[in-house]
This record gives sequence, structure tokens and C-alpha cells, in this order.
Amino acid sequence: ATRMPSFALFFAIHHIACDGAGLTAIGQLLETTLKAGSMDRAPPDASAGRLHEVLVSSVTHYRQSAVFRDDRAYWLASLAGARQPDGQNPGDGSFSRVSFAMAVGTETALRDLARTLRVHWASLVTAAIVIEARQRRGTPAVVLGTTVANRYDPVTWSTPAAVCNEVPLAVRVTPEMSITDLARSM
Repeated sequence: ATRMPSFALFFAIHHIACDGAGLTAIGQLLETTLKAGSMDRAPPDASAGRLHEVLVSSVTHYRQSAVFRDDRAYWLASLAGARQPDGQNPGDGSFSRVSFAMAVGTETALRDLARTLRVHWASLVTAAIVIEARQRRGTPAVVLGTTVANRYDPVTWSTPAAVCNEVPLAVRVTPEMSITDLARSM
């Protein structure tokens, strides 16, 4: 019996260049191209010029849509009266970045706790980060930069790139708030 050759492909992309959805799009394009090649067919057309046209058209359509107007109205109302917290200037050292790795089993424990508290696990994690940041800074207000996907249609979901925005999440924490209260407010 003739054995088919086996190959492995490894590639690494910095998260600034490509987010998870973009990496999925690259994987799907690679899979389609490799399958086409193994069957002696031409790979699909994925030229950058065409992709640029489609993306510009998609963004233009969104910005002229009722969905965009609703999104804009929501954020304008949600941020009405919001102001930069006192004394926070990126150049004065008042901003900090903290990275950490969760121990094995921590995610499962957090998900179990979130179910018990009847909150989304991401809200529980965010609440814990807010409490940690508040304790480190010694201030009642914390502003977190929250990355959100800016993918709103099939074209942007299949774009191999980083497509995201940063939304500020301003949280005022009072001493009497429990982590459950804080998580439910997220």
C-alpha cells in the first residue's frame, strides 16, 4: 500500500496583526487552497485588492445603516456626561498593564463559581480585575481598556486581520460592593 505523505504547517502571527477570527479565516483559506491543490484544481481567488474593495464597501454600508445609527445612539447615551477620571494621564505613570497566566483548572473553577453566582464568567473575571486594579491604585474609580471585536457582517468575520476596537470601561467601586454585585453590574 502506498502511504500518502504527511506534512505539518506552523505559523505564528502577533496578536496586533491578526485576531482569533482572522486566524480562523487564514486557516480556512489555507485548507481550501491545499485541498484544491491536492485535487489539481485552481485555488480560490483571494486577492488583496478584491478583499480591500469588499471591506471598504462593507464598512461604508454599515456606516450608512440603521444598525450604525442605533450603535452610535447607544454609545452616545451610555457615555453622556462621562469624563476622564481625575489625575489619569498616560504619560504620568498612572496607567498600568498587568499580564498573568491562570493556573490549570482556574478557568473551570471560575466558570463553576460564575454559575453559582448566576453571572457570566467573563463578568466575574472582569470584576476581579477591577478589584485588583482598585487595590493597586488605591482609587475608587478604575478604567479598563476592553477590546471588542469590530466584526459585524460575514465579510469582516472572514477577514484575515485584526479587526477590533478598544472601549473604555469605567467602574466606580464602593467598599460595600461584593464581587457578585460588581460582576452583575458589568
